Amino acid sequence: MQDRLLSELRLTTIKTISAANNFLPKFIQRFNQRFAEPIDPSTPVFEKQLIPREIDQILIIANEPIINSGHWLSFENKRYLPIRNGEYVYLKPHTKVLVIKSFTGKLYLTTDQDEVYDLFCISTYQF
Repeated sequence: MQDRLLSELRLTTIKTISAANNFLPKFIQRFNQRFAEPIDPSTPVFEKQLIPREIDQILIIANEPIINSGHWLSFENKRYLPIRNGEYVYLKPHTKVLVIKSFTGKLYLTTDQDEVYDLFCISTYQF
């Protein structure tokens, strides 16, 4: 709009501040008639603020390890077993999975079948 205003001032040969101040209300009215959109007060102008759980699901780090023959996977130098409803899930060895590390550090595992599991860290000597 500032660029357009300068062009309009040149076209009307306005060279003083007082003449520009007198011209400005008519210019704004013409500009608004041409470009302004009506305001809908029922529509929020801001997106709703995300809740922490939504942020945690958006800001992730993803890795694609493979389930080994012991039914566990290695991630960040630790071994993990998938869990669902508090019970270990034994996936087929060599299954490609996706490990998701959320913004808060929680780990999840997904498979090609869109199954989602929590991950339980196991020590190297439990097996």
